[in-house]
Amino acid sequence: MNIARQSKSSSSPSSQKRPFFSGRNKASLHSYWMSMLFASWLATYLELILTGTQLYTFQARPLTNIFSIDIRFTLIGIPVMTLFCVTALSWMNLLQRTLFLILIGLAMMLFEKISGRLGWIGYSDQWQHMYSFLGYPAFILVVFFFFTWCESARGNI
Repeated sequence: MNIARQSKSSSSPSSQKRPFFSGRNKASLHSYWMSMLFASWLATYLELILTGTQLYTFQARPLTNIFSIDIRFTLIGIPVMTLFCVTALSWMNLLQRTLFLILIGLAMMLFEKISGRLGWIGYSDQWQHMYSFLGYPAFILVVFFFFTWCESARGNI
């Protein structure tokens, strides 16, 4: 329903309604999905390596007789975190990205300490929380590079 019509003498282009997921947005949506799948896959293998070397264990996890990792984290937490981080990083400049990644590292280091106190994760004596401070930003950066590669491969950058 048109409330106001554009004047015939107006030189501005008329605004046509376009579907949200059209053209570039569909390609971007594909890049987001691919990044979320890549991050979930990468996190699963990193978790399998770290739990396999006994650096930490997930004490409260579903399907304990099947999985040595917490699949809720790798199937839900990582994709949601990836969507948030990739979207945020794509809007930021270099300084903002650097500060954001430092903040993510600090937040995950703090979250690990809290989850350890709550009994969700058990850490070995060799585990240093500095690994998370450096590891999570590196992980997010790799996933963001994958996202930008997907975007450039589809011609969206």
